[in-house]
Amino acid sequence: MHYFEKFPIRAYPIGDGKTITVTDIFAKAIFNNQSKESLSLLEDFPIEDGDTPDSLAEELYGDSTLGWVILLFNDIFDPRFDWALSLRGTERNVKDNHPGNAIFIHAVDNSTEPVYPNIKINDTILKYTHADGVTFTGVRGLVYDYDSTLQRILVHGITGGSFGDGDYVKSMRNAETSSGIFTIGNYIEEAWNGLDHFENSTGDILNPLSQWTGTESIPFGTGDAGYPNGVSYDNCLIQNYISGESATEARTIFETAMHHYDTKRTIKILKKDYIPNVIEAMESVMNG
Repeated sequence: MHYFEKFPIRAYPIGDGKTITVTDIFAKAIFNNQSKESLSLLEDFPIEDGDTPDSLAEELYGDSTLGWVILLFNDIFDPRFDWALSLRGTERNVKDNHPGNAIFIHAVDNSTEPVYPNIKINDTILKYTHADGVTFTGVRGLVYDYDSTLQRILVHGITGGSFGDGDYVKSMRNAETSSGIFTIGNYIEEAWNGLDHFENSTGDILNPLSQWTGTESIPFGTGDAGYPNGVSYDNCLIQNYISGESATEARTIFETAMHHYDTKRTIKILKKDYIPNVIEAMESVMNG
């Protein structure tokens, strides 16, 4: 039996006033979270490259048309995007989506002072020979991401040479709009190897503007209870990273993406004994 035949049809907006008509698997079949998360009903299952909801339904339930059950109990609404890609495909996507370089910046010739230039996506980063920003070297690149907290600029389309540690650079939007000069403190040749965040050994996300002692996080600046003076910027995680000091808590863009990928590799599978109950409940709701 093709269960999708009973599902209602719904038009979803896709932008520019256009819609796409699709089968709405979940519009009338509502299973509460308590039933979906019950340990007595579900078990963890590691998926392999090449597995699809239909192929797993055939393997586990003997019926490839029951792929919707797997999607339902994993809250997957669009398997094109929410189903785990192959390992190779995921690695390729991460690298393709993060071309060029990652550059981490600080104030001119002063690695202990942060800088917050007015940088926007599609600005051009220009390299100069001296801190006065007069003599342009010919090296330029296009900004496609800027994170002021991490002092990180992702740049692609680089021409005229290359960037590097200690370079004097500035952002240019047009002939009248410039960020002023700053210095590259840490140059990462492959952007996807650049910093994404900091976390401790138990997976807790750490504030870049803090010092991690191994057991506690001491905030930057003043005002926090227990730490009226906080820590100076040159003791913060992000400054240590930019300066090239040991940064065992640093996690790269690539590492973060692959960790997210790993979490998608284990899904919840409804135990086979309960399949008839779910089908009966689904048909009852559909025939409502």
